Amino acid sequence: MSVRNGILGDPGGPRSFAKRHSHLYRLVSKALHALAPSAIDDRYGTMQQLARQSAWAEPPLAAAVPAFQEAIEAIAATAAGRHIDLRALVIPTRETVDASARGLASRSDWDPVLPNRKAAAILSAAGIPFVDVTDVLAKSDAGPNYLPLDGHLTPLGNRIVADAVRALLADPAPARGAGAR
Repeated sequence: MSVRNGILGDPGGPRSFAKRHSHLYRLVSKALHALAPSAIDDRYGTMQQLARQSAWAEPPLAAAVPAFQEAIEAIAATAAGRHIDLRALVIPTRETVDASARGLASRSDWDPVLPNRKAAAILSAAGIPFVDVTDVLAKSDAGPNYLPLDGHLTPLGNRIVADAVRALLADPAPARGAGAR
């Protein structure tokens, strides 16, 4: 998937231009999305790629795992060298939280929590304590926790995540690589 105009998966063209430059387009688009929301919005196919085990053996994900692992190990080494208490947070996609909230079971060809498990394995291997906030966001209803069009957390979602971070930071000696789900 390519990045164009600073947007992952931006196809370019007149529609893309209108999305980026027209408030009227955004208003009409928001109204249409409100009238007919999809079950799990994955307009760029990102979730379908991330949730397929076989996709992790193909580019670009096959290269992403070693790059992520190398970066996490470098961060862990730098933090240890400077005596910094490093802890991490795994924030799921809205689609992952939606699937978890709806109780959608993993299948052999689709697992919405797979990206989180990949991140958790890398953090665990690096000995970094972390918390995965998928379950707490799922239990609180993903709708108000994520902005409808761009997938970022809302103020409510940020408060829920802040509570999980507060709990992680409150533990003076967390288990290395242990993630709460």
